[in-house]
Parts: sequence; C-alpha cells; structure tokens
Amino acid sequence: MLPQASGMSYELATVRHEKKRYNPVEEQPAVEEGSRDPIRSRLRKWQDENPTQAEAMLSDFADQGELNNNITRPQNVGMVQIDVDDSSPLFAGDELVDLRSADAMLGAGDLVELYSEGTRRPLLAICLGRIHGYEHFYTTSGKWFSAASVKTLFVVNNFATPDDMKAVIEALPTATVSIEELNILQDLGEGPSQSAGAELLRKMLQFAQKAEAVYQANAGTLDASSSFIGNPTEHRYLTLHEITDLLLPDTTKHDIEILQFVELWASYQKFPQYSSLQTIGSAILRAIDRYQEGQGYLPSTGWTFLQEVGWIPPWEIPARYTVRLPGVGIKRGGSYVRPLTDVLDKHLKPDMLARIREPLSNTTAYCIDDITAREIDDAVSLERTSNPEEYWIHVHVADPASSFGADSPLAQYAELLPEAIYLPGHLESMLPEDLIHAQFSLASDRPCLTFSALVNSAGVVLEEKVASHTLKNVVYMTYEDAASAIGEVRENPFAEDARWSLGVSQVVKPVNRKMTRPDELTEDQKDDLSILSKLGKAIQAGRLEKGATPIFLPRPTATVDFDGVQQKESGGFIAASGDPLIHIQYSRPSGTDLVENAMKLANEVAARWCYERGIPIPYRTQPHASRNAALVQQYARDVLNPMLNSGVRPNEQVWRQMQSLLGIDEVSTTPGQHFTLGSDMYAKATSPLRRFGDLIVHWQIEATLLEEKKLGHKINGKTSRKVPGDDLSFLPFSRERLDRMLPMMRLREKQARNLTNIDGTDQWILQALVRAWRFNEGTLPETFKLTVTHLSRTRIMGRLDWFERSAILKHEALNDVALGADVRVGDVFEVRLTNVSVFAKRIFVEALRLLEKAGVKNQGLESAQAPLDAHAGAI
Repeated sequence: MLPQASGMSYELATVRHEKKRYNPVEEQPAVEEGSRDPIRSRLRKWQDENPTQAEAMLSDFADQGELNNNITRPQNVGMVQIDVDDSSPLFAGDELVDLRSADAMLGAGDLVELYSEGTRRPLLAICLGRIHGYEHFYTTSGKWFSAASVKTLFVVNNFATPDDMKAVIEALPTATVSIEELNILQDLGEGPSQSAGAELLRKMLQFAQKAEAVYQANAGTLDASSSFIGNPTEHRYLTLHEITDLLLPDTTKHDIEILQFVELWASYQKFPQYSSLQTIGSAILRAIDRYQEGQGYLPSTGWTFLQEVGWIPPWEIPARYTVRLPGVGIKRGGSYVRPLTDVLDKHLKPDMLARIREPLSNTTAYCIDDITAREIDDAVSLERTSNPEEYWIHVHVADPASSFGADSPLAQYAELLPEAIYLPGHLESMLPEDLIHAQFSLASDRPCLTFSALVNSAGVVLEEKVASHTLKNVVYMTYEDAASAIGEVRENPFAEDARWSLGVSQVVKPVNRKMTRPDELTEDQKDDLSILSKLGKAIQAGRLEKGATPIFLPRPTATVDFDGVQQKESGGFIAASGDPLIHIQYSRPSGTDLVENAMKLANEVAARWCYERGIPIPYRTQPHASRNAALVQQYARDVLNPMLNSGVRPNEQVWRQMQSLLGIDEVSTTPGQHFTLGSDMYAKATSPLRRFGDLIVHWQIEATLLEEKKLGHKINGKTSRKVPGDDLSFLPFSRERLDRMLPMMRLREKQARNLTNIDGTDQWILQALVRAWRFNEGTLPETFKLTVTHLSRTRIMGRLDWFERSAILKHEALNDVALGADVRVGDVFEVRLTNVSVFAKRIFVEALRLLEKAGVKNQGLESAQAPLDAHAGAI
C-alpha cells in the first residue's frame, strides 16, 4: 500500500481511484425512476433473461439419507445434534429381538465419541448413567443432553470416576420428567455448568490432545491408510484393533505389552523364582506407585493390579491360568479356546452303525440324574428272563462315536479337553454343547451303545454282551424321586450337612426336559427300579469283599450364580458390575446308588468284552496296589473301611498309609486290578459326552462290532506262540498308537479334574471367605478351631472347622498361648483370621487359646479330601 493524504489520489495496480469526501447534505444527482440502484437493476434484467431453478442451501441438520451442510458454516457448540437410535420393539412375537443399540452396555463413567450432524470435529462425551429411564451425557463442549440410546464410534470404559462426575450428576434434574421436558431444559441451557464439569472437561481435553498427538505423529501413514490395509479387488473388514496393529508403530501399543507381561508373570506364573524376569514384574508395580501398603511387589499384587485395571474380572480364578491344558488357550473372563476354528458339525456323518443298530421298542430306559444335569450320558433298563432269579441289566450309553470318526477335526477338538470342566463360572464341555443337546444326549429315537450283564439275585454275573440300539421309551427322573419311588433310604455315616451362602440362597435352574415324578410311574416300572437297586447292591457287596472302598468322604464344593453380574469387554479391557453368589456345601451321596452300581457294572463289562477279544483300550489300573495286593486288602478290611463305615474320619496317618499301599491310578492298554473299586479289570465307558477316554473305548468297540458282523464270528486279537491272533488293522487305534496317546490324555484328565475339584473349587471358597470376612458380605464366626496336622520349624499347619480349610499358624502368631516347640500334631487351638490370599490359596490365623492337647482328647484329624484318585468320579 502507498502513502496517502486527504484529497490526494493514489494508485493500485492499473486502476486509478480518486478519494472523495462524503457530504451527507450534498445534493445527489438525479436518476431515472427504476434506475436508482443500477447494479440491482442489471442483476434483475440478467435473471429475467437467464432463468434458473432456485436451489436451497443444504440444511445444517438434514434428515437421514440426505446431505448436511457442515462446510460453509462456522462451528460452535450450539451446532450439535446427537443422532439417537429409534426405539424398536423389544419382542417380535415371543422372541426377544436383536437389540443393536450401541449404548446397551454403556456404564456410568464411560467415554464415547458421538456422531453429531452439525460439527466436523469429534464430539466426546462421558456417560453419566441411566437416570429415570434415559442415558445422560456430558460432552466436551460443556453441554448436557439425554437420550434413550445413542450411536457411538468407540467406548473407553471407566474413563471417569464417580467422584469426577459427582458435581455434574448433582446438577441434573432430580424429578422424573419426560423426554420433551428434558429437551426444553437442554435448549434453555439448564443443567450442569462448565464449572461443575471442569474435571470432566479437563480429562476429555487431555484425551483429545493425546489422540491428536498420536495422529500428528503418524499422519502420513494414517492419511494413506488405504495403501497399507486396502485390497484392490475385495472388501476387507477389520476391527479397530486390527487396523491399529497394521498402521501404528509398536510404541503406541506399549501399555498393552506391559499388561501382557504382568499377565505372564502374575497369572500364568511363567517365570521360575530364580529368573531375573521376576524383578521386571516388581519394577512395573513399583512404578505404578499405588501398592506401597500391599503385601509387597509380588505376583499376587500383580494379580490384583490386573483385576483393578480391568484386564481380568475381579472374581477371576487364578487356577485357570496355573492349571493349564496343553494346546488350550484361556479367554480372559471367559471360557477356553481350542485352536480348531472350523465349523465342526460339518464333519458329522450318518450313523456308522445303522446297519446293525436295533430299536428298543419294548424297553423303558430310565435316565436318572440331577435336575440340573447338562448332558445325559446314560440310562438303565431291566429285562426279565424265564428264570425268576436271573435278570438282564442293560446300561444304555450315549453314542456320539458313531457320528464322527476318530481322526476327524471334531475328535481332535475333544482330545484337547479330554474331560469336561465343571468349574463354576467357567463350564466347558468336551464336545460342542449345541451338538450334545441337539444330537448326542440320550433321548427317544437317539442311538446308544448298550452294555448288558445277565445277573442272578446273588449278584453273580453269568453272561455279558455289547450291542448298538436306538432308544424309544425314555423316562427322566432325579435320584431323589427314583429313591422315593422304591422306598430306598440311603444311609450316610458322615453327619456333615453344613451349607453356607454368600448372598441370597441359590435358585435351582432345571434343564428343559420332562421329569417323571414317583406317582407317575406304573407299578411295573417301580418294580423295575426296585429290582435294579437290589441287584446293584448284591454286585457291590461282592466288590466290598475284595476290599473296595465303601464310601468316599464328603468334601466341600462350591456353586456360583452369575445372574447378578454384568460383564462387557471394550478395547481389550473388561468392565464388570455386580458380584457372583457363592454357595458352599458338602458333597452328598445321591438319593440312590442304583445308577452308581449299574455304571460300575457297565465299565467292567466293557473292559472284559475288549480283553476277551484282545482289543486295546484305556484300562484303569492300580499297578502299585497289585504288587501289594494282600497288604491292601488287609489294611482296607481291618483299618480303613471300618472307620468309614462307622462315620469316623480317618486321620492323616491312616490316609498316608493307605495311599502308600495303593499308589496312584494309571491308564494302560494292559488291564489290571482296581482295588479301590473292587474290580478285576476296569475301563471307563459310560460318559462319552464328557470323557475322551470313553470315546476311545466306544470307537474301538463299534469298529469291532462292525468287523464281527462282516466276518460272522467273534474277533480274537490275542496272539500266542501257537495260534496267531486276528488282524486288528480295522481298529481306529492300534496298541502302539494308544500307548503313545495315553500319557498325555492322562495328564490332561488330571489337570481338568484338579481344576474342577481341587484348586478351582478351593479358590471359589476362599473368595467367598474373603468377601465375608473383609467386606461383611456374609456371616462368619468370630473365631475358629484349628486342629494341627503338620509342623515345621517356623509354622504350624492345621485344618479349620469351617469347611475343612487348611490354615497356617506362624510361630510369632502363637501370642504366648504356647511355645512352638511344644505344639504337637493333634493339638486344637482357638484362632481368628489375620489374612486370606485367594491367589496363593492360603489362610493365616493367630492363636487365642489352646483348647485341647493331642493325646488328651484326640478326636482324629480331618482331611480335606480323600487322597485316592478314584474319589473324583471313579465310575
């Protein structure tokens, strides 16, 4: 620009201007009528000569499917219109429709990015919770709004704490108002002020700044993202996490790597105690600067950290990570993951035994099980003969093996988890649960494999056979109703019937199947059950004469109800609300031993049937006991069994002696005695829906049935020096293959059983104890009795009189009640709790007074569980 002065002219480019003074009173030159505004006149003339269709400017808030104007208008906080979902009906007919509301799982404190019609920038908002039927949000613009549901682009769970939101929530309308009134209040600017929401605004601003920093640092890659993740010929669908992995550098994922390391360190406990990696876990916890008052920077503290940040649920069970099964992954907060992701039901085949399967049209099969049983493996039936002292006992077993091959993906899927896991909260079936219910579980018109024995009234087995059938008439009953129908009262010499619940008593949830009550049975059906019961008792009496264990000690069990729990996952983190109900009680024998005795008989029939033909199967044996046969039988007859029959709990010394004679159960292709069960040979064959070893037995037997039908004679696979055995190449499993498989199968079985019956259950019980003791969620005695079971130099091990929990009494916690050197096994102390660790499965107590001295009044020591492998479902 050039210098200028009043009255002077200046020059810009090639245009000359003359600056004039404006005199408002100066007379203006005259103009013709209609030409007072010559520019407007020329525009009107041009428009008349060039008519065009008028076009309205795009609306700022267009209807769905139309275009919006978010380019030409300046942005301001008032130009925000949240798009809410429509209110679809909850039910279509009698089915709950698929609700796709994006906020269905939002919780108070969650951060969301909302879709706004009037702004080009992301609109962040914090969910304040559902109040009077509407979700309320406080946005990054300082505005408050409410809606029945909203669409959100992403969610950050637990972004704001209740304290952060307190001032904002207190400023919301307290009375119940309609959505129309809420809209009016929001339009008038009523509600929380920006000063009330200062903390929320600060946190959202910091979040936005951090997100912007990530974008700026990676703008080149993000703006050209299609060249990195796109496909020139096909659509590609990726989650946000998958896109992040592809586009962003590893440095942006450093927090996830830290959590994964802590998970390996604290959850899986991958590193040995001497490993230098242990210090890394401790250093991470120290850097967090939150656990100075804890029990140290230990893996147990790392477990607490993972719970608090939402990497695992607050009620997760550590045993799920430490008691692992090879090849099976663990889903945090969920079930188990087996690597076979193929659609398994496509590998099903038509019934491979169809040509030899016979229908049981005139037989009533009794499926007797708990009302909550998820799969029905077995049923029993009775067949009368011309001799009133002889009867056929038939055990009908579900037959999934006839629907898929031993080398199919479905078989490989089952082999990875060779025994169903019944850990509360994490039930995992061996086979896909939908196939069990729809096709495999016993029901009318479904196939079965039948194990039969001709038995006389003295319990002597006269003849055995195995055949394939189809059930036609099935009666479902509970153990208690079956016992009531025949007037059976099963004696239990042990008086433990303690029950304890954390929360409201659990409601039994029956499975959907028609249950038959005693008064619905015919007299002939009642007679069937009565005869089956008497024959089973006679057979069991013969086993007891061989030294079989008459009864297994009742042990504490836990059931868990998750009805009051909500759990959702977002961004790899788990948000949970509510706590599971935990119910603890002693296991009790079923109302009748009819089924138990029949299943043992069927397993013996399967073992002998295969042995006679030289068919290799997984036999259950006790080889160490066989070497001590006379001593085992004598000790069981003279010491252990009399105590069990009289209801006296054997002390630790008795159990240890018996276990030293028995050894452990083994699985072998060579049969042998099973002393605990009183069987000359034994194989598990009655639960193919939940045990892989039973499936193997079925595959071997069914292949043999087909081969014998083809050849017309009984197979003899035994080879001697004089007579060669039949060719067994038709079998799915050769002896050599089974010998290689069985050790790993046994390991997997042991891990699954340990998780279900020991470690997992113990940790649920301890979790209930902690919640009752530290958080007053249940009633506990103020003090407990501790019976000493073991001594070391620095601590005393004992068992509490509360569900037989093991506890530690350190010498320094004796409190001058006694000297550590004077304590003896069998002493009884009155104690109180000082610490409970679910993670380490430990209870610590301190002594208040000495109640009994060993030898003065010794009632025998209690044992948490029978040390016999057979106690956890031997049949």
